[in-house]
Amino acid sequence: MDFHALRIFIGSCHMIGPVKMSLNKSALSIVFDQDNEPPLTPAVIQNIDLKKIEHSELSSTIPFLCLYLTRDCYSKIQKKLSIEQYSDYKSDVKQRIFIVYNLEYLSPRLLDQPSEILKLLSKHFLQRKIVKLGLEDATKLLRSAGYNMFSFLFTVETGWFTNYQLLPAWDQRRYGVRSNENRKVSSYGYFLGDDRMTRKEFLLMIKSLDTQEELDRFLTSIFWHPRMIFDQSLDFIADHQCSSPVCAKFSLVKCSVCKVALYCDQECQVRDVEHTKQRCAELKKWRKAKLENLYAKMSTAIFTEKYDIPDIVSYECFISKVRSKIFEHYSGDLISRIDFLKEELALRNVTITDSLPEYVQQLVNANKQK
Repeated sequence: MDFHALRIFIGSCHMIGPVKMSLNKSALSIVFDQDNEPPLTPAVIQNIDLKKIEHSELSSTIPFLCLYLTRDCYSKIQKKLSIEQYSDYKSDVKQRIFIVYNLEYLSPRLLDQPSEILKLLSKHFLQRKIVKLGLEDATKLLRSAGYNMFSFLFTVETGWFTNYQLLPAWDQRRYGVRSNENRKVSSYGYFLGDDRMTRKEFLLMIKSLDTQEELDRFLTSIFWHPRMIFDQSLDFIADHQCSSPVCAKFSLVKCSVCKVALYCDQECQVRDVEHTKQRCAELKKWRKAKLENLYAKMSTAIFTEKYDIPDIVSYECFISKVRSKIFEHYSGDLISRIDFLKEELALRNVTITDSLPEYVQQLVNANKQK
């Protein structure tokens, strides 16, 4: 069985993923990035190398495994990665490895993957002790291992997923294609705890990401995965289509009241006869009640008070600038794949016309000038 880890923690070393994992009845293998020179052979954890397995409850979109290894196996993995040579590296005295799953979509198939992994472990590693941890014990374990910010991210996503399951079916369907709202808000909290930037400092940092490689490096550091990054460029286009029912263009200008509806110009706004004062108020209320906005507001308040930074970057600014930068670097690839672009935007309820490439290019130009 193959799956991908979003991140692997080995002592103070963080392996940023996605990292390919392979599990069979006798061993668990970690397949390292083959870009290394020379390429590293997989690290194999045999059945006999495992002393105990602890895992978080599956009511989260970022579950994890904690593997307690024999001293010899743990030492071999450290040597393979050559991490002991770094002066700031700290080994885990309990010889543990933490494996964080990469759940990309809120679909039954992928949400069932962690349970399938555990079934396989239970069946073939039965002589090892397998312990399920509730939220309190899981966060306590992460903090005791020194992974405080990941503990925060895990707590936010577990809470978010619990609330997601309580949403009515029609609201859950909104996340069928857009399944990354949880990671957007949890990574914001992770970023604040790690960097504690003011709005001005953040704007300078995001502006400095001149290449796609630099942008990807930043995003993977805050737990964004490749598919999520690409999806955000598609969501950016979908979220900026003009709200006028007779217009298929895109705009960056939002209604000043609800901050949801967008219009190319005043003429388009006049044409949107459904956007009454009552409808505007409803959109404003819906925007504030979104799960991600509620959790983001909580995160901002926590870190503003904890670090006494009044001008700390807000979630709205953080996610707006990140998505804008993603679109800047990925838009060219999307426009060159027009059939794929039309298919993906149709899933996001975007009005598709023959002028789509021209309209998207206009959005690219407007985004650069903003």
